[in-house]
Amino acid sequence: MIEPEKTLKKKNQIKFDEDEALRLQAKFDEEDRLGREKVQQVEEANIPSDDIQAKIDHDYQLAERLQAQEQQELTIKEKSTLFQKVDDDQEAAKLKELMKIVPDEEEVAVDAIPLATKPPSIVD
Repeated sequence: MIEPEKTLKKKNQIKFDEDEALRLQAKFDEEDRLGREKVQQVEEANIPSDDIQAKIDHDYQLAERLQAQEQQELTIKEKSTLFQKVDDDQEAAKLKELMKIVPDEEEVAVDAIPLATKPPSIVD
């Protein structure tokens, strides 16, 4: 009984693979068709290739500026988190300094009455 299940799974996998291959091929064909249409539109518009290159260069420069701006924003965020970490470290150091135990040389004498003493009791 186990073998028929395996063959059924294999058949389903093969069918799925075929369907996926057909879907991908259709997608590729559609993208190819759209690319050809775009090339045709450019040719019909008679746009000189220099103008196209100028637009490509402009887009490239814009992308570079945006990327530089994003990196600058990232460095600002990194700096703020770095300053926050430094502030946290300084605060932790202050707390540790305040929590230090007094060394033996500077012991302080405390007059304390033990709580375990019994008060005098009255006997009849």
